[in-house]
Amino acid sequence: MNITRLIIIFFAIKTAFADEGYRKFSNTKGDTIEAKPLSINGSKVTILRKSDNRKFTIDINNLAQIDREFLDHWSIRKAKNQNTEVISFKKINQLIG
Repeated sequence: MNITRLIIIFFAIKTAFADEGYRKFSNTKGDTIEAKPLSINGSKVTILRKSDNRKFTIDINNLAQIDREFLDHWSIRKAKNQNTEVISFKKINQLIG
């Protein structure tokens, strides 16, 4: 196995197991939850609470403005990363296969 293959495999594994980034989300009343976003569907976001790995789907409009802005940016980054990961794994399969 050459060094190029090892480097590609290393970055693919690193991407797959990267820290997903828990953060504190606040609603418009000031209540907080430490969670990470999993998906966005329309005006709903599904989050995973850190303390017990419980999933919640909530209306984005019930979140504080800063969290709504974060989710806007998060969804854009996620879409870009999904395209990059697909290309990366495709390249790995081409090199190995």
